[in-house]
Amino acid sequence: MDGITELLFEERAAQAPRRTTEKRLSDSRLRRAWPAFLEKQFGYSIHPSSHIGFAWVFPRKLVMEEGSRIGHLTLCKNIDLLHLGARAIVGQLNWITGFPSGSSRHFAHQTDRRPELNRRTACRH
Repeated sequence: MDGITELLFEERAAQAPRRTTEKRLSDSRLRRAWPAFLEKQFGYSIHPSSHIGFAWVFPRKLVMEEGSRIGHLTLCKNIDLLHLGARAIVGQLNWITGFPSGSSRHFAHQTDRRPELNRRTACRH
């Protein structure tokens, strides 16, 4: 190889780890920013050590305690509360739905009905 080619390879090799490090930094910033956005926008309570994967999770109220996790491709909708206790895990590919609370003739006879998933019923897949 001539001197120019060697310099080009050296320059690319020196840049490769930096790009990877920059990508990791931007990923970690996004991971920290996403829970803060959900807390501010929807009033959720998410512990800094909790993790939500690529999932559609929109209960009326979400509480995630220390170390709790929601896996990828999980859907959670139409429930009043999703409360995950410390280190509780909802694994991947879960479908969590309920019939929304409020005035409805379907559940008119059940005035104290609460569609919830709480820490005692957290599932692991």
